[in-house]
Amino acid sequence: MVLMGIFSNPVVGGIGTLIRDFIQSVNFVTGISGWRISRNGDVEFNAGTFRGVITSGGLFIYAGPPVFGNLIAAIAPLAGVDPYGNSYGQGLSSASNGLGLTFNDYHAVLGGLFETRLGISSIHQLTIRSPSDSLGNTAEIRLSGDSAVIGSETFGFGAGVDGLYYAEELLFPQITILNATDTNYLCPAAGRVNSNYGSAYNAVTGQWIAPADGWYSFTIPIGFTTNPVANGRLRITVSSGALATGTIYYRDTLPFLAGVPLEHIWGFRRFFNKNDTVFITVNQNSTASLTTVATYNNHLTMAREL
Repeated sequence: MVLMGIFSNPVVGGIGTLIRDFIQSVNFVTGISGWRISRNGDVEFNAGTFRGVITSGGLFIYAGPPVFGNLIAAIAPLAGVDPYGNSYGQGLSSASNGLGLTFNDYHAVLGGLFETRLGISSIHQLTIRSPSDSLGNTAEIRLSGDSAVIGSETFGFGAGVDGLYYAEELLFPQITILNATDTNYLCPAAGRVNSNYGSAYNAVTGQWIAPADGWYSFTIPIGFTTNPVANGRLRITVSSGALATGTIYYRDTLPFLAGVPLEHIWGFRRFFNKNDTVFITVNQNSTASLTTVATYNNHLTMAREL
């Protein structure tokens, strides 16, 4: 006996095919109440409980109707664009609409509720916020590419491009240092051995510019092609201006003896603010010119301490 035959407007055909465009509850209003199952495979429910595995090619969360600009977050195996034009990344990502992701972890503890909140925003900022105390106060740490904000204090970190560690090595230069004359310590442009974000050194002027606030370590080597012809001293100056002018960051003097090979490595560390300028100047008084060894097996290095 085929019971469907008694319905003048059948809903489901004899082989289980949905005849109508959709079936829905009497109180169905899109985005508000009720439920609907459409023939094209779309469904809308008010709430549901799933006791088994959910298989999906992606999970997309919208703020209201699924339209352009309403995508909040997505979990997808590959990056792409949803049917409404919203872009999303691979894995768990926020949408490209200015919204961010916030993860909350609440734990009931003696004396109240403990909250750890981790927020990742589209402006590349990480926020960690504590729960409110009895007076409504919260503690918050905000981490961005080159700084941390804890309460009202800001601490700089990172260097170069926001969030990247900075280190640079330059091949030892060959320069002639005249007697009793300040000479800029110039490394060749072709001698950049390693820089993991880009160079902060100008090979034409010898100027180095601090890429971000932070403590920096410098290693400055020197050696000569010939031995000094007379006793004297070798002086190195690290300053904000060329030829030992401006603010003196570091200065040291090394005595030498006539006829004795001279090789030395200076090392110093200092806190520099972003865009501080640095020049290295050498001076010697051996009564004759001295030429540095270009093949010296050390490098001028500048690195930010993490």
